[in-house]
Amino acid sequence: VGDVGSSRAECVTKLLQELNEHVAGKFVDEDISQVLEARPDFLDPFKLVIATQMSAGDLRMVAHKCAERSIPLLVTQCYGLVGTLRVLLNEHYVVESHPEHPFPDLRVLAPPAELVHFVKDRYSNLCELASADYAHIPYVAILLKAVGEWSAANNGQMPSSYQHKKELRSIIEKYRRPGVQADQNINEALTALNTALSLPSPSVSTRAVLESARERVTELAAWIHSHNTSKDGPDMSVRRKDLSFWLMAAAVNAFVNSEGKGMLPTNGAIPDMTTHTETYVALQQVYQAQAAADLSAVMAHLQHITMQESLSLDLIDHERLKIFCKNAQHIALLSYRSMEDEYETGLVKTSTITSALECIASRDRGHEKPCSTRNRIFHRR
Repeated sequence: VGDVGSSRAECVTKLLQELNEHVAGKFVDEDISQVLEARPDFLDPFKLVIATQMSAGDLRMVAHKCAERSIPLLVTQCYGLVGTLRVLLNEHYVVESHPEHPFPDLRVLAPPAELVHFVKDRYSNLCELASADYAHIPYVAILLKAVGEWSAANNGQMPSSYQHKKELRSIIEKYRRPGVQADQNINEALTALNTALSLPSPSVSTRAVLESARERVTELAAWIHSHNTSKDGPDMSVRRKDLSFWLMAAAVNAFVNSEGKGMLPTNGAIPDMTTHTETYVALQQVYQAQAAADLSAVMAHLQHITMQESLSLDLIDHERLKIFCKNAQHIALLSYRSMEDEYETGLVKTSTITSALECIASRDRGHEKPCSTRNRIFHRR
C-alpha cells in the first residue's frame, strides 16, 4: 500500500534487491524512446532485454538496437488472461553440439595412407597370429580386411548397399577362429558395420552453411573495412565474432572441395576397442596424425582467405579452429525472423494480433471498443 503512486520500476528494483545480498540493480524511470534518442548506446551493457507492454513504434526501435548488438530480446504483451511471448535473436552458431550418439570417424571406405600401412604391417597374414593376438585385433582392422576382400571380389568397387553389407557380414563371420572363445573383437566389428561404412561427408544442413560461408566472409569483411574507425564499438565486436565463424566455415569448405575430396576433416577420435593397450595407442596416434594434417590444410585455406580479404589472422586462433574441425559434422546455423520481417513482409500479422488482444482487453474492462469480424477469432468466452 505504501508504494501506491510510486514508479513501478522503482518498486520492482527494490523488491528484487531483497532476494539476497548479492542482488544489485538500478532503474531508469524514463520513456524508452527518449532514452535511446538521448543515449543511443544505452543498451550496450545489457546481456538480455525484456520488453513488456511496449508500443509498436518503441518496440521496433528497441528490437533494431538489440539486433545490431546481438542482444537477446524477449517481448511480452499481456491483456487480461491472454498474452504473447516473442523471442527475438540474431543468428546463432552451434559448433559444439555434443551429440548423444556420434558416429565414429574411422574412414574404413577411404582410409588414410598411414592406416593402410598400420594394418598391412601388423595384420598382413592373420593365419600367423597366435590366438591371444588374434582375439585382440582392433575391429577397425577387421573391417578394413573385410572391405578389402569384398572389393577385390567385386572389381575394386566399394560396398554401399544393404546387400553389400550383408555380404561383408558373412566375410567377417568367417574370420572367427575355431577354439577362440573370446572373439569380442569380431562382435564389435559386426556391430559397427552399419555406422563405420559411412563417410564423413557434410550433411545437407552442414553443407548449406559451408557453401554460403565464402560469400558471408566477403560481406562481413567489407563492412569491417568500411567501419574501421569504430574498432572498439559493440557493432564491430559482433561483426568480428560473426566473421570468425564464417572464416572457419569457409576454410573447411575449401578443404572439403580439395584435399578432403568431399569429406570433412578427420576429428582424430576413435571409440573403445578390444585390443592391446599398445595397439590402441598406436592406432589412436594414426588418426590423430591425420587430424593434425587435415587441420594444417584447413589453416592454410584460412590464411589464403584472410589474405584475399585483407583481414588479420588474429580473428582465429589455432585452438578454436581445431575445435571447429573436430565438430564440423555437427555445426549448425539457427536463424530467427526479425521484428522488421513481421511488420514489413506480412509473414506474421503482429499488428492484427495486437489489435485483437487490445479489443479483448477493452471488452473485459467493460468498454465498448468496436472489434472487426477478423479480430473476433481471438476472443474466446
